[in-house]
Amino acid sequence: MENTTPRRIWILAGLYLLGLGFSIYLTQHYYELHSGGMSFKSLCNIGSSLNCDTVTLSKYSTFLGSVPLSSFATGWYLALILICLTALSSEWRQESLKIAFLMTGFSLVMSIIYLVIMAAVIHTFCLFCLGVDLVNLIAFGILFSLKPWTAAKKPVPSRWQTFAGITAGSVLVAVLALKGLEISPDPTAQEIQEKLTEVAAAPVVAVSADAAFPSFGSPQAKITIVEFSDFACPYCKLGALTLKALESRYPNDLRVVFRNFPLDMACNPEVKRAMHAYSCEAARAGYCAQKQGKFQNVYEAYFENQEKFGAGKILDFAKEAGADGSQLEACMATREASSAVMRDITEGVALKINSTPTFFFNGKKIEGSLPFAAWSALIEQTLHPQ
Repeated sequence: MENTTPRRIWILAGLYLLGLGFSIYLTQHYYELHSGGMSFKSLCNIGSSLNCDTVTLSKYSTFLGSVPLSSFATGWYLALILICLTALSSEWRQESLKIAFLMTGFSLVMSIIYLVIMAAVIHTFCLFCLGVDLVNLIAFGILFSLKPWTAAKKPVPSRWQTFAGITAGSVLVAVLALKGLEISPDPTAQEIQEKLTEVAAAPVVAVSADAAFPSFGSPQAKITIVEFSDFACPYCKLGALTLKALESRYPNDLRVVFRNFPLDMACNPEVKRAMHAYSCEAARAGYCAQKQGKFQNVYEAYFENQEKFGAGKILDFAKEAGADGSQLEACMATREASSAVMRDITEGVALKINSTPTFFFNGKKIEGSLPFAAWSALIEQTLHPQ
């Protein structure tokens, strides 16, 4: 123990710093997903097998209700960094490395548990979570090589109390500080229950949602959400991002059907003043993109770039999303495209839609986008009625 060089201690500190960075990113990712603040293309969503959104939105990613586990991990790694720094002192080295060994061993056990959950329950892996697992494995290996349990010196209880205080304080500070990344707080249990009661009391109405309309999710899903939306509407973008997160959490239970309701005098006779210019053009482009099998790409591109809408931009964004520009332009000029958009508007008017977004949850009308927690509670209640 006395011959232990500081080099490996600095390597440990570097590993824990990497774990700290991964944990901060995962916490930010959690809060952005739950508030609808993410983009459609997440940094670590590489495919169905590597998808951070699916893992982050699972019920296994939180503790004490709605606190992400990654925020606790952030405090844990912060404490380990501080403990490593105390290990640079030969006087404190014995206790420092022993407590680091125990804490890293606990971290590795948790990594194994969550690795099993990702493989056997969620069936998807999170790239940054795997990074945390690798940090824990390498750090544990280094500490094991140092054999801190062989030290002859008698432990000093007061120092262990100090380490306990450092760990508790670091976790508390991290959880509270990272709470500041939350864009909008989750609704209270009472607010969620009020929304559930409101939806339950709403009548079921007939809404067209057949295969003629673009949709996402499983055709055999138990739940169908029909969204009447406007590509130029900021609240519709928020709603679309929240639905995207819900699709990640409920891939087999949820089907989302898109319907146009552009708030634009150019095609919607119910709109009497200038509101969302170019949304009628975007609606026609969406219809034509569907005919090319490119609707989802264009749908996401329009919501991502809605603040940049302008002359010629609608076609440009669709081409950047992979649609054939000449075919799209020819289709958008047809009566068929205009009629398709008008069909959506006409049904929307008949359904008494006054604003966007408006959703129909298995035929029950919901005006405005709900927070992720409220949508999730509604879906859970529908899938698992008590």
